[in-house]
Amino acid sequence: MANRKSVTQSVEKVLPGAKIIKCLGYLNGNTNYSAAKRPFESYKNKESLTEEGIQKHLSKGGWIGALIPRGFIVIDVDILEHASYLVELLRGEKVHHHLIKTPRGFQFIFKATSNENVQVKMISHFFSSIGIVVDTRVGTTNSLIVFPTYNTEGRFISQITDHPNELPWFLRPVWNAEKTKGYEFSIPMQNGSRNQSLYDFGRRLKSTGVPMEQVEKSMLLIYQYFCIDKDVSYTINDVKASIASIGKLESTTRKKQLVQSESSNNDFDKVSGFVIPEPYRIKHDSLYRIEMKKVYGEFQDIEVFVSRNVPFITKYLEHIEKSEIYYEISWRNKGKDYKETVPAGMLASRRELLALADKGLSCNDSNSKHLIEYFDLFIGLNEIPTVKMVNRLGDVKGNFIHPISTKDIHIVPSDGGEQQILESFGVKGTVESWIKNVFNLVKDHPKAVFPLLASFASVILHEFDMKPIVVDVSGESSSGKSGLLLLCSSVWGNPKEYIGSFNVTKVAVERRSAFLNSYPQILDDSNGVNDTKMIQTMIYQFVNNIGKLRGSITGSQHTASWRSIMLTSGENEILAYAEAQGVAARVIPITDFSFEGEDESFSGKLYTSFTDNHGAIGIEFLNRWKDKRNIYSREFEEYRKMYLEKSIKNDVARRISLHYSFIVFTGKVLNDLFNREGLNVDLNALEALFYNISNENKAVDRPLLELEQLLEEIDSNRNRLYVEYEPTQTISALYHNGELYLTPAYIKESLGVNAKQIRSAWLKRNVTVSFKNKDLDVDYTTINKRGRAHKGILINKDIIKKLGFDFSTKKF
Repeated sequence: MANRKSVTQSVEKVLPGAKIIKCLGYLNGNTNYSAAKRPFESYKNKESLTEEGIQKHLSKGGWIGALIPRGFIVIDVDILEHASYLVELLRGEKVHHHLIKTPRGFQFIFKATSNENVQVKMISHFFSSIGIVVDTRVGTTNSLIVFPTYNTEGRFISQITDHPNELPWFLRPVWNAEKTKGYEFSIPMQNGSRNQSLYDFGRRLKSTGVPMEQVEKSMLLIYQYFCIDKDVSYTINDVKASIASIGKLESTTRKKQLVQSESSNNDFDKVSGFVIPEPYRIKHDSLYRIEMKKVYGEFQDIEVFVSRNVPFITKYLEHIEKSEIYYEISWRNKGKDYKETVPAGMLASRRELLALADKGLSCNDSNSKHLIEYFDLFIGLNEIPTVKMVNRLGDVKGNFIHPISTKDIHIVPSDGGEQQILESFGVKGTVESWIKNVFNLVKDHPKAVFPLLASFASVILHEFDMKPIVVDVSGESSSGKSGLLLLCSSVWGNPKEYIGSFNVTKVAVERRSAFLNSYPQILDDSNGVNDTKMIQTMIYQFVNNIGKLRGSITGSQHTASWRSIMLTSGENEILAYAEAQGVAARVIPITDFSFEGEDESFSGKLYTSFTDNHGAIGIEFLNRWKDKRNIYSREFEEYRKMYLEKSIKNDVARRISLHYSFIVFTGKVLNDLFNREGLNVDLNALEALFYNISNENKAVDRPLLELEQLLEEIDSNRNRLYVEYEPTQTISALYHNGELYLTPAYIKESLGVNAKQIRSAWLKRNVTVSFKNKDLDVDYTTINKRGRAHKGILINKDIIKKLGFDFSTKKF
C-alpha cells in the first residue's frame, strides 16, 4: 500500500509522467463503486495534483486517478482466477511488469512504444491470443486508472519492477468477446474435452487473421501454463497434432468457402462475400464440420455431415425500442430461398433453435449443438450489415413507421396475425382517384365523413399528447355501416384485409392495438361479439392506451402501449353494452346512421369504391403533414375552445369535445393539404353533427340516461309507486305533495356499483335536490306518509317534465 506521504512518488514509479487527478471515491456519501471511479471534476487544462492536494482529497474520502502517459498500456483482467494464471505465465516467461491488485482481478502495466503496441486501441472485453479476456487502457486517449492509496480497499500495488517490458504479443486484443457471447474458453483446462477445446480456440484464432506461427505459439503457451493435471492422455504431441491440423485448414477452407459463396450458382447472390468459419465447410450444398479424430494412433481430419442446408446470417438488427438484437437468417432448401428474422437468443438455445425446423431449416436434436457453434463463429468472423428494427408500426421513439414509405427501419412482426396486418398496407390508385371515387362518394353525409376523418386523425394523435378514444357508428341493418368502415380502412391499405371484427378476445384487441400503435383500430359489427361484458373492459383498456400488466418468472413482461383511435360499428350503440358511467366519456357515438337520399345503386358503388383506390392518400397525408406540422399544431387550440364552449352544459359532451374538435381540426388540415386535388370537407356540417350528439343523443349524457330509464320503469310499473296508499310490493318511489322521490334502495338495486357515482352527478347538476343533515349536504330527506318515515331522493320537477313524464294524480 502506498505511504500517505509519498503518493506522488508512487505514481511516478509506476507511471512516470502521469497526470494525477481527483476521482469521486466515497466522497459526499457516495456508495456506488462504479461512480467512485469517475473523475470528480473536469481535469482538462488543469495541472497535476500536488501532494498536498492529494492528501487533502484523500482525507475527505476521495480517490485519485492517474492518466496513462504515452508509452504505457494497462491490461485489465477482471476474472481473478484467469488473472492469477496470467501472473504465473508472465513470471515463467520472464516478462517484467507492474502489477496492481483490484477488487475484481489484476491490472498489468507494460511499456507500449513498439509499432505494434502503439497501434493497440482502448477496448473492452476482447479475447487475447492465449484465451484471457482483457480490457485495455492506453496512453493516447486520456484514459485513467484509480491509483491505489490507503483508502482504496481491495486495490493495492502488488509488484513494481525497475524496467517494465513491452506489452507481449500474446496479450494484444484479437477479437471482440461481445460478438461471441455464447463462447467461453475455460481457464484452467481440465480433464474432459481439453484437446477439442484447445483445437477450437486455435482455429478461431486463425479464422480471425492471427498468423499460423502465432497460433502455434499461443496454443503451446496455453498448454504449458493453463493445462493442469497433464497426463499421458493429453501430451505435447497431441497439441502439436492439433496445430498441424489447423495449419492444413489455413490454405484451403477459408479461401475455398469465400470463393464458393462468391461464385457457386447454388449459393445466394445476396450472401456473396461471407466467409464460412472453420472448421465448417460447404460441400454439395450442405454444411460439413471438420473434426480431428485419432485413427490408428494418428490424428486425422474427418468431414462430418452437419446439415443439408447452409444458413447465412445476412443482417444484424438492433431494436430501436427495446434492448434486443435480432438476426436475419437466409438459406436454400430444394431450390427455394428462405429468410427468417429471429431473436439473437434463438441462435444460442437448442430448444429455441429447433423451432426453425418448422420454417424449413434442417435443424434437429443431433445437429443443433453444431449449428449453435456455427452461428456463433459466423457472427464473429463476418462483417454483417447492421440495420434498425421495430416490431410494430406508427410512432416509435420519434420515428414514424409506415410499411411502405419507411425504408431505413426493418419491421419484424411478432406473430402471424401481425404479419397479416402488415401485408394489408398496400397502395392502389392515386390520391386524386381516392378523393374522386371514395371521399366524394360520402362527402355530403357528415355522419360518414366524421369516422373517415378519424382514420386520418389517429396517426397524429400522439403529436398532441392525446389519449385514445372510440368512434362508434350504429344504425339499422343494411344501412351501410360496414361499407363505411371499409372506406375508413382504405386510407391505409386494402380494406378487406385491414379491417377486424368483434369476433375477437381482449388479448387479441390489445396485441392488435399495440402493433398498429398509431394507426386506427377498426372493428366491424359489435353484434357479433361472443361476450358483451367484454366490450366495457375492452373500451377502458383501449382508451387507457396500455395493455394488461403481466408477470414473468423474473419480474414483469414488457407492457404494450398505443395512441390511436378505434372505429367500431353495430346495430346497437356500443354504449348499450357498457354499464359504467365513465364509458360514455370515452366514446363518440354516431347514432341512427344511414346514407339518406341515396338510390339503390349507391350500395354497390360503396363496396367497390375502395377496390382500386386505397393506401395512397394515407402515405401522402403523412408526408405533407410532416412538412407543415409546426404551422397547423398552433391552430388546434382555436377548435378546442370552440367545441368546449358548445358543450359547456353537458359534462360528458364536454369531455368528448376535445377529441371531436381534434377530428374536425384534422378535416381542416386535409382541406388545406389537398386543396389542389379538390378535397373539400364541410366543417359546418360537422359542427351541426356535434350539436346533435350533445343535445339529442342521451347516451352521451349517462346520468340523464340512467334517470330516464328509472322513470320509465316506475311509469310502467306503478304498483311500486307510493302515492296515497302504500304498495304491497317493495317501494321504488314516492309521490308526495306534487314531488317525486326515488328511494335510495331502488337506485342501488337498479344501478349497482354505479349508484354512488350517478347520485353524485345528479346532485352536481341539480337533477336532484340538496338537503342538510348534520351540517352536511346530502341528496336525500325523510318523507312521512301515514305515520311512517321513508327516505327519498327528490327529483327536480323541471327535469321530469323535460324527459316527458308526469306522475301527478291526474294520471290515475
